[in-house]
Amino acid sequence: REPRTAVVFETTCEVADEQGQPPPRQGVSVLATLGNCQTVAAWVTAELERRGVAEAAEVVLVGDGAPWIWEHVAGALPLWVRRTETLDWYHLCEHLAQAADGHKDLLEQLKERAWVGDTNLLLAQLRALREAAGGERRKVLSNVLKYVLEHRRRMAYQNKRADGYHVGSGSVESVCRQLGNRVKAGGTNWTAPGINAVLH
Repeated sequence: REPRTAVVFETTCEVADEQGQPPPRQGVSVLATLGNCQTVAAWVTAELERRGVAEAAEVVLVGDGAPWIWEHVAGALPLWVRRTETLDWYHLCEHLAQAADGHKDLLEQLKERAWVGDTNLLLAQLRALREAAGGERRKVLSNVLKYVLEHRRRMAYQNKRADGYHVGSGSVESVCRQLGNRVKAGGTNWTAPGINAVLH
């Protein structure tokens, strides 16, 4: 069983620096629980309210593509606050790697089209790959194609990064590793209340 995890932080409204890095994270909060989607959404909502989200210039949501993130968390944000949704770059690359099936040049081509936001060419190439495939390979490509179609409006990474946006969920992935090291030690056994207390 994997806990659901969210990381909330603030940044200044600045473009990327000379190395292409977005503004640093400030005031980082970590939320983790074995609870359901509604529980996580409620926690995130409470944390955003504590931070005064109603006065924010913008809220940026970076997620791995799981539907509940966009349905529950995004739906909890104030309607009058500007919102930018971004599909996590690294999770997209994992899906594109499945489509490339070990062909490095093909993977780099797919990633380049995704990075610059050329989703029309990306989708056309994925469709061509699917039409030329059969069996299990065709099924994999269909799943990747569906993933890109669902999230194409959450890409355009090159422009977002230049404008100072964080486009990856490395903060969450790092926390997940830390939590895993803490609660998955050899010989440990947890009750649900016990592990939630530790996660909190």
